[in-house]
Amino acid sequence: MPEKERLTKKFAMVLANDIGEETDIPAPDVNTGLQEMAWMSHAWRMTDRLVSAYRQIAERAKAEKTSLRQAAYENAIERVVQVALERGVQ
Repeated sequence: MPEKERLTKKFAMVLANDIGEETDIPAPDVNTGLQEMAWMSHAWRMTDRLVSAYRQIAERAKAEKTSLRQAAYENAIERVVQVALERGVQ
């Protein structure tokens, strides 16, 4: 990953709690443009996905009275099987 992309995404992650697509929408500024904004948007979407995935795993662990590790493992296996079936793998 190029340095500018890595720095932009890291910067977006640092700001994620204070700024984002749902709270305060940043606009292109000096020396930024569509590409940088796309990188920031991608970083925020990935953060949301990770938080959602963690919540799902934590809820599963609590419901099944198991460890987070076990719940994450089971979640990953289910996802792999789901994708395989969607792709027609038997």
